[in-house]
Amino acid sequence: MTDQAANPAANGASPAAAMIWRELARLGRAAGATSMRELFSSDQQRFQRLSVRDGDMLLDVSKTLLTEASLAVLLDLARATQVEAKRDDMFAGKSINVTEGRAVLHTALSAMACAAAGSRRLTASLSRTSSISGSEALILAPPW
Repeated sequence: MTDQAANPAANGASPAAAMIWRELARLGRAAGATSMRELFSSDQQRFQRLSVRDGDMLLDVSKTLLTEASLAVLLDLARATQVEAKRDDMFAGKSINVTEGRAVLHTALSAMACAAAGSRRLTASLSRTSSISGSEALILAPPW
């Protein structure tokens, strides 16, 4: 168990996030007693439910110890910790690098590389990929 999961409040987590971290720790302990072989043999549709394809792009979490329950809790944690707002701040060029007091640079470099590679199709594809197995997914695609 990570220090964050053991005592999330010690790291400044909100009460809601702290509760979610504890649930993730519980699910992690349960997953540790499970093998991939067991997960696939008990669920013949695991790959279909925990993967999504768009053209040549495949997002497949079926070959991890994630379950639909743990994926849902991870998405709850992302919402509770405002990952989407932080992502938007990053792509908006806001000063989010608290160590250096400035905006991060890798998003600007990625934007230049993506524009050069014509990746608007990829961004659109990621934006359309709104669910895995019926659960609302957190879209991490840049908003440009």
